[in-house]
Amino acid sequence: MRFSLIKRRISWRLTWLGWLALLFSFGAASCLWLLEGEAFLAISDPLPARVLIVEGWIGGEAVRAAVDEFRRGHYERAITTGGLSGEYWSEQRWNFAEAAKYQLAKYGVPQDQVTSAPLPATESDRTYASAVAARECLNALGFARGKVNVFTQNVHARRSRLVFQRAFGSSIQVGVVAWRPAGYDDIAWWRSGPRSEEFLKETAGYTFERILHSGRGILGRDRDEVMTRDAAGQRQSE
Repeated sequence: MRFSLIKRRISWRLTWLGWLALLFSFGAASCLWLLEGEAFLAISDPLPARVLIVEGWIGGEAVRAAVDEFRRGHYERAITTGGLSGEYWSEQRWNFAEAAKYQLAKYGVPQDQVTSAPLPATESDRTYASAVAARECLNALGFARGKVNVFTQNVHARRSRLVFQRAFGSSIQVGVVAWRPAGYDDIAWWRSGPRSEEFLKETAGYTFERILHSGRGILGRDRDEVMTRDAAGQRQSE
């Protein structure tokens, strides 16, 4: 038997041409995303659904646009979602789901067709928590199967649809309507500070959700049960 202190190993490395091709591919993909990424994230793909789920955090103007969508789509029911506004330490917080419910009724949606699904107090995974609350609300209302549309704001749309679909499972099919304010398409996103921040944040958020599922798996089901119990206890106390 031969013993040796060293051995020969073949390693593969990129040549200068390989590095050039890699950098070119990365640059081309980045440029394509910068040009088309906002349109990709701000998808509108509604289904012929009976229920419209409105994310309450989108603001008053967007909620008023949701009223038009409710009428146009001939929905049977609207469900509003959302947690508490402001910082967790603030004493002047209010609930986005309840505010959106009030706005929908104010602008013409019959009160008996609007249900709010407020979240328990949470500062993380709020979209997922909203989806869980909406799922429990749908079950309580007898919409355990079928199709729903989520009404949300521009670049948040693709992530919202992905999260809601994962929370609902295969029994409910999720479509999405992305609302854009007037004049939104008149300028490029990189010429607007708020839009740039929103686009970059949603790029990271959607990538994280698509690849890592926000860390949800078997433990996520246990958390769903806890959040549902907390939400039920909160509604009973009210």
